[in-house]
Amino acid sequence: HTIEHFLHGQIDCWNRGDKDGFFAHYRSVSANGLSIEYVGKPQADAWQVLEGMWAQQQPKIRVEVRQCIVNGNEAAC
Repeated sequence: HTIEHFLHGQIDCWNRGDKDGFFAHYRSVSANGLSIEYVGKPQADAWQVLEGMWAQQQPKIRVEVRQCIVNGNEAAC
């Protein structure tokens, strides 16, 4: 499944500090555009959001998937 490849691939890249790989996974699933929304914050350019998240959080946070549920082209982890 494309969504499973994306989910596990971007997390693996995040944890290894592979920024190019991380962004490549997002580009691979966003041919029609990308939208990232944070509750309580104004809408912003998704790529700038990802750049900021990477710069501020990647050095501090390691992601561990405890459970992943895929239903068609939607997923929750």
